[in-house]
Amino acid sequence: RQKEIENREKAVEAPIRQRKTIIGIIVAIVVVVVAVVGIVSYNANKPLSNGMSKDEGDQVLASGISHYESGNYKEAIRCFAQLPLDSKQYKEAQSILLKSSDAYCEEIAETAEKYVQNGEYEIALELLENAQALLPNAAELQELYNTTYADYKTYISTTAIEGAEEYIANGDYESAINV
Repeated sequence: RQKEIENREKAVEAPIRQRKTIIGIIVAIVVVVVAVVGIVSYNANKPLSNGMSKDEGDQVLASGISHYESGNYKEAIRCFAQLPLDSKQYKEAQSILLKSSDAYCEEIAETAEKYVQNGEYEIALELLENAQALLPNAAELQELYNTTYADYKTYISTTAIEGAEEYIANGDYESAINV
């Protein structure tokens, strides 16, 4: 009789234990799924190293591409330079940044050359300085700046000597000295 009672209790307890075990497994699975979703969601929305969100990175890239395509290379460079190394847009941005930089340098060189041809060396030098501030590693800009500066010094010297010679020819030595 005692055995029969024990068997009945076991028969009632076994399904209860099975349900508890199944519920425990389901709860554990739900906790793991929630944790994985939370981690994935955090990583998907984790800010970039410069504090920019990934959505902002997409917007900056799109803006940079738009500026590049419209020929506004200076603004394109500024946009692409904002994207940090850890952004998914970095590689594409760097590719277009190189193209933008080359086009910008070419554009600046042409504009500076026009100013030099008009004798407006100071404007050309200022333009080149501003371009170098945006692209400090652009060797072609530095070289053009150095050449333009040397030409400017020669221009100033030549102009001063010619002016002084005119004053000397007229006997106005004081003005020649001032020139």
